[in-house]
Amino acid sequence: MDIYSTIFALIIATHPGIALERAHDVASTIDDVATSTQEAVVLLTIADHESSLRESVQDCSICTGPRCDHGNALGMWQIHRHFWAGHSREEVCSDPVLAARLSAEAWRKTGSWTAFSGCQADLGCKAADELRALHERYARKVAR
Repeated sequence: MDIYSTIFALIIATHPGIALERAHDVASTIDDVATSTQEAVVLLTIADHESSLRESVQDCSICTGPRCDHGNALGMWQIHRHFWAGHSREEVCSDPVLAARLSAEAWRKTGSWTAFSGCQADLGCKAADELRALHERYARKVAR
C-alpha cells in the first residue's frame, strides 16, 4: 500500500466520525512530506497527539492565550518556535505542508520521542510516553 492509502486508512480506522475530506487533507499533507511509510506514521502520531487532527489547531485559529504553549507551538504538529526555520507564524499556520515538513525535520534532528518532547530523561516523561505508545499502536496497525 502507498503512503497516502496507508495513512488515510489509519485515520479512518482510528478517528470514527472524521469527515472524509478532512481525512483526505491530512493524509495528502503527510504523503507530500514523508520519505517513507515509517516517517508517515511518525507524522500522524505527532499530529494526532498534539491536535487530534483538528483543523482549528492546524490553522492556529485557537492558538491564543495559554493554548498552543502560549502561541509558541503552531499548527497541527504544534511545532515550537526553535523549529520554525525562520518562517513566520502566518506561514506555519497557513501552509500545512510547510508545517508537516518542519515537524519531519524536527523529528529527524531529535530522533527520539524523549528528545522530540523536550524531555531530559527517557523514563517518566509523560509526553514522550504518550507519543511512544500511540506510535506503537499505529505501527502495529500498519504491520498487519
